[in-house]
Amino acid sequence: MKYYAQLNQHGIVKAVTENREETAAPHMIEIDFYDLSLMGKTWDGEKFFVPLAQAISDRVARVKIEASGRISALDWKVTREDERIKLKNKPDADYKAVLQERDDIRDASNQAEIDVAALTTVEEVENFTW
Repeated sequence: MKYYAQLNQHGIVKAVTENREETAAPHMIEIDFYDLSLMGKTWDGEKFFVPLAQAISDRVARVKIEASGRISALDWKVTREDERIKLKNKPDADYKAVLQERDDIRDASNQAEIDVAALTTVEEVENFTW
């Protein structure tokens, strides 16, 4: 079997295929194995790579998803405190702390997006954590 990365007109991998026979089309780049991680990467004539702008965009999207997950993980605390407030008819320090924690996550997420946008290499972007 032969494996190929199929490129669009901009040199971006749009499909990974498996063929019984060798294919000699210029938009078909032979690869070692059925590697779906190549999807969306760009071929420069020698290697596949992720353009910096794409890496930044992908990382910012992951930061937003992670921030949403972190905030959602605290929903039970907010619900619990809302119910306690309704019972007590006054906010307590725990409720304020949970709201502050959620706000801190939003602030950290916003700063992470700024930090990612300032990175200058794909390696820096891929190694970024927050």
